[in-house]
Amino acid sequence: MNLRIDLSYNKIMSGLFFLFIILLPFQDSGLSETPLRMFGLYLSNFPLMMMLFLSAVNSIAIGGIEKKYYKYIGIFTYIFIYSLLVTAFRNDDISFSIYKIVTNSILLIFMISSFYYSCQYFSVIKKYIWLVFLVNLLGCLFCDILLIDFGSIIHRSFAEYGRFRGFTSEASWFGYTTVLLGVLAAECSSVRILRYAYFVLAIIIAFIGGSKGTIACIPLAVFLYFIFGIEKHIFLKCMLIPFSLFVMYEVFSMFLLDSFIFDLSEATSFSTRISSMIAGLLIFIHYPFGTGYGSFVPVLKEFFLQGYDLLNQYVPVYMLSYSEIMSTVQDPQAVGLTIKNNFIQYLTLFGLPFIYFLYYLTRRLISIFNGSNSRFIILIYFIIISLFSFAQLYYDTIVAIVALSILAQKSKNNKIYNNEEINH
Repeated sequence: MNLRIDLSYNKIMSGLFFLFIILLPFQDSGLSETPLRMFGLYLSNFPLMMMLFLSAVNSIAIGGIEKKYYKYIGIFTYIFIYSLLVTAFRNDDISFSIYKIVTNSILLIFMISSFYYSCQYFSVIKKYIWLVFLVNLLGCLFCDILLIDFGSIIHRSFAEYGRFRGFTSEASWFGYTTVLLGVLAAECSSVRILRYAYFVLAIIIAFIGGSKGTIACIPLAVFLYFIFGIEKHIFLKCMLIPFSLFVMYEVFSMFLLDSFIFDLSEATSFSTRISSMIAGLLIFIHYPFGTGYGSFVPVLKEFFLQGYDLLNQYVPVYMLSYSEIMSTVQDPQAVGLTIKNNFIQYLTLFGLPFIYFLYYLTRRLISIFNGSNSRFIILIYFIIISLFSFAQLYYDTIVAIVALSILAQKSKNNKIYNNEEINH
């Protein structure tokens, strides 16, 4: 290929990837309520779609198809065929099933692509992640403090006074994304004072933002690091574990106790979230290889109320609210009908193959972060705990894991190089 054309292609792709990360804070966009539906859920989908299109055109122009496109075709084919088989076995609505299979498969391919492009254009992440973090904070200023209405682009379907949502629709998404972007901005900065500023600002905003999940997962991640991350210093571990338990207790009492009791007795988030998780486990028992995308919605509708009934048996102090569950189950368009836990969601969709993938991913993460910087390990613990409890696996998580992995590997290589220099 002509060198000038090749350079232009790389510049355009880098620019599109810059747009992709700049739009990371815009999650659960109001465009999802337009005919764009799921494609309008994240504004990052638009530059990502352009990157995929240009990458495909470039591959054809140079006379070959990249290996990753064969993987995409294989993934799409497996999901499509298996989902149709489950739909036929259950005799579900075939037209609705095909729509869900196609749209969800495309979004899954987008997520896989975001992983590849984050690896390929890590230099863009390292250079501009601070700007993404500031854009995220501007969302808090504009939407939560100044109360500016951005129309259908920003999801503003309900008000949460006293809780920050930024450019997202929920305080939990904003708090989780703020921690990820803030810590990444700190780790990628070469100026010491800015590193401290980004980190401290992210933690402060997370704690005053009102996300119970974020507030709970931060000290819990530190606690897990004290248990598993400190191996050689037994005395230090024995001192730090009781201290971290005390801090966790104080955090729960100051920030979480009242809202947790409110969730149990009056609000809907606790009962809906936990009921969906129980329903997901029940589905896995009945569908060990997953439901596929086509029959996921009708199957979840069948098991959601069973999950609520089981939960209510084990929380006898409060009569848990089920109004949100009923409204979700009875919605003919199934808006918001999902499992509020990423791992159980994918376990429900893909079953045993997902468990194998999770095992492979866990081994990879252990090999990458074993002996790594303590800050990297704590953030990885935070991501894993959050995904298990309240957060959703979206582009911000993928970018964060890729960036942390590359930074950890570079840090290890620098240590090896320095040790070799000392030995010589």
